[in-house]
Amino acid sequence: MTKERAIVEDNNMVGGQRRDIYKAVIEHADKACQAGFYLEAITLYESLISDRLESRIVFLDSSVSAFRSLGENISKLEKLESDEELKAILSGQLRNWKNHRNQSLHELAKIEKYDPRDWDQKVIDLPDIAAEGKALFRLIDACVRRLKKA
Repeated sequence: MTKERAIVEDNNMVGGQRRDIYKAVIEHADKACQAGFYLEAITLYESLISDRLESRIVFLDSSVSAFRSLGENISKLEKLESDEELKAILSGQLRNWKNHRNQSLHELAKIEKYDPRDWDQKVIDLPDIAAEGKALFRLIDACVRRLKKA
């Protein structure tokens, strides 16, 4: 079953609910980083980023309102977006971060041929990946807000 994104409309509570959820997610991700739970933080930042991308997609094409993976959101928005700044973020920084996220979340237990890294070497970049996810969320959020006001 496809899940549909809640849309902010006149006289509904979605905007306030989204604000409250964002605040809680950001606080939780910050606490996760402080406690060394970087995988959790990376996952939460991915969720925030995907929500911002879905918001922009729905703004550009209201017939598209389903939840999608980060990769699907990037591909969909790259086709719809005309803003050069956001397009550059999508095709550069965000795609790069998505690849690091995939390695950190899906490949930690896997051993690639000719890769001698041990656990400590595989997780050394997790704090940076989490920090970059937070920075990308803030950057994308600012772009989406700017474009909605324009």
